[in-house]
Amino acid sequence: MEKGLRRALIIVGVVVVVLGAIAVALWATASPGMREVRELTVSPVDLSKVPEGTFQGTFTQGRFTFTVNVAMKDHQITGILLSDPKQDTSVVKAIIARIISEQKVDVDTVSGASLTTKAFTKAVEIALDKTQHAQQ
Repeated sequence: MEKGLRRALIIVGVVVVVLGAIAVALWATASPGMREVRELTVSPVDLSKVPEGTFQGTFTQGRFTFTVNVAMKDHQITGILLSDPKQDTSVVKAIIARIISEQKVDVDTVSGASLTTKAFTKAVEIALDKTQHAQQ
């Protein structure tokens, strides 16, 4: 009986170690860039200084990458399209709707998706930033 119990404990121990290693690997894969995005500041953009047209912006940090095309007409944001249609999720649609509705880049985060909101709105800020348009 003692030999069987010892064997069972060894097997349980090995399983716990393997599951722990898997959990650490998953965490390491999912977490790159999260701290940086959490601390990210999305600055307001003066839309009165953004000319008419469509402007592209990309933000990449860790697991977050968004490339957006922002359409402007009469100093208003009229549309935002993603370069990667697979990213067009319900969360991203809610962020886009909020940006267009409020006509500003630095909107409140979508509940449960604060990091995605920050990364996405940073891409929009980059697209509309006046210093970029001065260089174009």
